[in-house]
Amino acid sequence: MEQFISVKTMIQRFADWLVYGVFGMSAETHFGSAVNFFFYDSVKILILLFLISMVMGIVNAYFPIDKLRHYLTTVSYTHLTLPTTSRV
Repeated sequence: MEQFISVKTMIQRFADWLVYGVFGMSAETHFGSAVNFFFYDSVKILILLFLISMVMGIVNAYFPIDKLRHYLTTVSYTHLTLPTTSRV
């Protein structure tokens, strides 16, 4: 099982290499830990934004806006109305 390395571990290794190796900060200081966390979280957020953009691009390609607009204008919504209640 040592062959499988999770994405989280890869991102953490990259952040550790960048902050502690390239920038030469110490892992024992609060500032070094904060910078490490900043890079770790920033990379995660960028990956998530990329994935969301890819999914939305696929959704946009398979659900063209013109067909969706036509469907929404032709469907009857009378079965979705709430029954009226009488107040006594």
